[in-house]
Amino acid sequence: MESIQDYIAESDSMVALHDQIKDCDSILAGMEQLLGKFQSDLGKVSEEIRQLQVQSSTMSTKLKNRRVTETQLGAFIEHLTVSEKM
Repeated sequence: MESIQDYIAESDSMVALHDQIKDCDSILAGMEQLLGKFQSDLGKVSEEIRQLQVQSSTMSTKLKNRRVTETQLGAFIEHLTVSEKM
């Protein structure tokens, strides 16, 4: 009987604890959703960075090819030009 009376006396505390646990679960579920969205956004940013790196590498190769072509074409044009004496 004493044990039952102790449980009854603490019932308000148990209800309050239960409510706090439910509130914490709700907050944690919200945090989980927020972190899931953040992880998804990070994945998208990471993919964009990879794409930009590929584009940068492609542009670098094109620039290098153009410089080589410019050098070779410049030398070729110099050989084609007629000097003023001629």
